[in-house]
Amino acid sequence: MKTALKISIATLIITIGAYTSFSQTQYFIYRDNGTKIALEKIGPVKIITKENGSSKNCIISRVNPSYIVYEKDFSLHDLPIEKILRIEISKEEAIYFDEENKPKIKKKLPE
Repeated sequence: MKTALKISIATLIITIGAYTSFSQTQYFIYRDNGTKIALEKIGPVKIITKENGSSKNCIISRVNPSYIVYEKDFSLHDLPIEKILRIEISKEEAIYFDEENKPKIKKKLPE
């Protein structure tokens, strides 16, 4: 009985530790001037797709090599980077992706 309890407690501790380390992972995006900003500090964004579609009030969770993960209306979504034209983070700045799908915050380009 004591062994089963010890195993259960150890499993719980490992699970909590894994969750805590995963939830503390920070993702950063660099500006043109070399400064970086954490995704969690960017706030709501507007995602503009190459098909002239857009999604407002999205929160970017992760930027992976081929897609982004964002939250909209309390649901997680993913979107291939190849479909994204830009991600507007303010009236002046947007996130653009280079040919290697690396994000960079730049001044918004004229439309």
